[in-house]
Amino acid sequence: MNTSSLSLYSNDQKINLNIDKILQDKALVVSTNPKDAFISLDYIKQEITVKNASWTASYNDIFTPEENYVEFLVGCLEEEHEDTTTASVTLSEPLPSSWDWRDVNGTDWVTPIRNQKSCGSCVAFGSLGALEAVVQIELQRHLSVDLSEAHLFFCGGGSCSTGWWVSRAVDFIETKGVPSEKCFPYTPMDMSCESTCPDYESTAIYALDTGKVGGFPPNNVSYVQQALIEYGPLITGFTVYHDFSSYHSGVYEHVTGDIAGGHAVTIVGYSNDWGNETEGYWICKNSWGKNWGEQGFFRIKYGECGIGTSINTYYVSGLYGGICDEYIPAAVSNPYPADKDVNIQSLTTLQWNGGDPNPENTVTYEIYFGENESLTFLGAIGPFPASQTQISFTPPLLKENTCYFWKIIAIDNEGLRREGPVWQFCTIDTLPPEIEITSPQPGFIYKYGGTYRKQIPPLWDTIVIGTISVEVHVDDKGSGIESIDLYLDKRLQHTFTEEDWIWVWQRLSLGRHTIRIIAQDRSGNEITEEMIIWKFL
Repeated sequence: MNTSSLSLYSNDQKINLNIDKILQDKALVVSTNPKDAFISLDYIKQEITVKNASWTASYNDIFTPEENYVEFLVGCLEEEHEDTTTASVTLSEPLPSSWDWRDVNGTDWVTPIRNQKSCGSCVAFGSLGALEAVVQIELQRHLSVDLSEAHLFFCGGGSCSTGWWVSRAVDFIETKGVPSEKCFPYTPMDMSCESTCPDYESTAIYALDTGKVGGFPPNNVSYVQQALIEYGPLITGFTVYHDFSSYHSGVYEHVTGDIAGGHAVTIVGYSNDWGNETEGYWICKNSWGKNWGEQGFFRIKYGECGIGTSINTYYVSGLYGGICDEYIPAAVSNPYPADKDVNIQSLTTLQWNGGDPNPENTVTYEIYFGENESLTFLGAIGPFPASQTQISFTPPLLKENTCYFWKIIAIDNEGLRREGPVWQFCTIDTLPPEIEITSPQPGFIYKYGGTYRKQIPPLWDTIVIGTISVEVHVDDKGSGIESIDLYLDKRLQHTFTEEDWIWVWQRLSLGRHTIRIIAQDRSGNEITEEMIIWKFL
């Protein structure tokens, strides 16, 4: 055995320590017990000095002279599948050199620091740190918003010991919503979702729009900055090392210690006025109480420990439900033409219900329209009084045999807005679908399940030896496919709704057979194609 080195195991990871170094620097305290492996405050301070880092370390509620509790607080799991889709933001030129949602023209839009305590629920706290701030920013009011981390975390599928995924938390906010803290108060232990209030939906807040934003490498940091200004505070994850728990102030960068786990926090600001021209830092809201860091906040270099990347940084926007519905325009609803309606006249009038909960307000409606879901601005009408709930607009003459998409955005005189869903309708459809049987085809003999084919005189129809797959493509340029029925010798075998499909014909008796395909669109137009097949052997 080499007497100058020692191998220890901590957190299931092998650590090679140099004994001579330990003897020279007693600030690093180790033990042969993996659970007792610990980096002292003096050693962390020494490494900060050696690496010329710009932050200070101290004892706090997480990092004490006896124990480092950070591993109980991290719980941001690595995403199972990377989604590279990012938010669409347009860079303003120039972006401000710094931004802080705690002080925008003298106003603090960020809700108070919370404390997750001894539970790996950081994903819930980091997510709601953003959501709560966006509620106040979008409503332009300080409402002391306090949403339920317990509901988001435990009803969403998280646990204190294993943590959760940021992507699932964001999806939960969009699809299920999050009620107030009073509905399901947080306790740092695994709790059943049955503990949430039965009427939680009455106070739940939803995000109409969520998604990832761009990030690291450094030349993409500007997209995160723009998203931060445009959408409000962002949710992000990063890798936590053991030295991070001792952070007291300054701009953090890793100097020593092993990985403790993944952590989720809220980005509330940034500054480019630090370091060289490729550097800068994010300002983040943590969930470890006010006695940690800069009164619960911290600053960290761009890209340090993977923070602020396109893999793990999300925005929330377009909030509705709960307290939001007391201020923003009423939800646009009851559209005409109804969603998915067909055979609409080319000269028609769009109609919907709107209004505003504040009787003193007025509402303007923006209309977005197009032949696909990439809508263009068609025009705006109003303002209408808050009490006017039935609104209509006549677009230019529409084309027949065409499907249109549209949505309405309601904006009141205070600038608060409500974005409606995308609806679809189709005009009068006179065109039947088109059917193409791609396999088998007339004038061929097929063997080995269709993997072998040879051309024969077309008068012989189609010959099949063994089994065969029937492959069909159906296209409809009008209202869309309603159903496709496959008949074999006048008996229905299967019904499809996809444009392209395959049916494996296994029980094929000898002799002559007829395949008939009947396709119908949503407007009732119908077309039939059939072919003769001879089965030999």
